[in-house]
Amino acid sequence: MGSPHPNFTMGFNFNASYKNFDFTAFLYWKDGGEIVNYVRYWTDFNTFQGNRDKRVLYDSWTPTHTDAKLPVLDGSDGASGQVPVSYYVEPGGYLRLRNLSLGYSIPASTLKRFYIERLRFYVQAQNLFTITDYTGLDPEITTQVNGRSGYRSARSDANSLGVDYGNFPTPRIITVGVNVSF
Repeated sequence: MGSPHPNFTMGFNFNASYKNFDFTAFLYWKDGGEIVNYVRYWTDFNTFQGNRDKRVLYDSWTPTHTDAKLPVLDGSDGASGQVPVSYYVEPGGYLRLRNLSLGYSIPASTLKRFYIERLRFYVQAQNLFTITDYTGLDPEITTQVNGRSGYRSARSDANSLGVDYGNFPTPRIITVGVNVSF
């Protein structure tokens, strides 16, 4: 069902400077590929009591809702969702602003009397935004951690490629800094 491999990936770097200001940005685009959102197994089915998404109430099959995305709601059914089906497969493409930086350098003529060659202040943001149709936390999934109880080893398991087992998303990081050269 589907393929974790993208049609293509592309990056775009942009650098600009004006007077003492500098600006850089890096965009990353992954087109195509599918992700198996296995987190839905825990949220959409009776896997763990009390851990269901409200979609189960509104998107489950009933005689009056035959075009539903989820099977019939059954509180005693602990087996639904264990068989891999296309329900879990979602588009894996995305566009992410991986890096954005804005800096200001104090003019060298001002710094000369302090015996400083260069002084630059900057703010930098990583993973500022992601545009995707994927409903999970992050379309940039990693392989599952080996050695955790109940999880598959991803060290050499090709079946884990493109499967989201609920790993932590890529963090957003904002850094403020100073570069000084003497």
